[in-house]
Amino acid sequence: MTSTKQDLLYRGFMTDTIIQIIEDEPLHASLLERALRQARFTTAIAADGNRGWQEVCGTLPSLILLDLMLPGMSGHEICRLVRNTPSTKHIPIIMLTAVGTEEDRIVGLEMGADDYVGKPFSPREIVSRVQAVLRRTRAALPEPIRLADASVRVQGPYFEISWQDRLLTLSMTELA
Repeated sequence: MTSTKQDLLYRGFMTDTIIQIIEDEPLHASLLERALRQARFTTAIAADGNRGWQEVCGTLPSLILLDLMLPGMSGHEICRLVRNTPSTKHIPIIMLTAVGTEEDRIVGLEMGADDYVGKPFSPREIVSRVQAVLRRTRAALPEPIRLADASVRVQGPYFEISWQDRLLTLSMTELA
């Protein structure tokens, strides 16, 4: 079952900064989750590409840590989907992979990744990179818009609008 952002928050997690980890190696996923939780981030883990894409769409995380070699759907395909989908294109991506040649890094960055880290990695370095990417992306956002209507919430770079008992998620471009 795919978790939504509200599900994760209602279960008592720390913040609404959710880091989606899409990593098929259980040891790496566990190391990342532990380090990020110690840094006070909420995490969600998916062990294959298809599940990872479903969770990204359902949760709309603050950042994605994305392995490239995944069962089901590759990390490259997930990156393409994230960048070509209006509700997810704003989500920063840090690629994690054992494939770390200069050409691979260039391809990953040209596809839309915000950072690229080779394996093996230091969990502390990943936390620092996550914090740095979030600082950069949040600094680029316009000032939050305050609306009197409680049915509209600004959530990062998108709006959540409750309308006729449905929750709509719109980007700044879609709202304009």
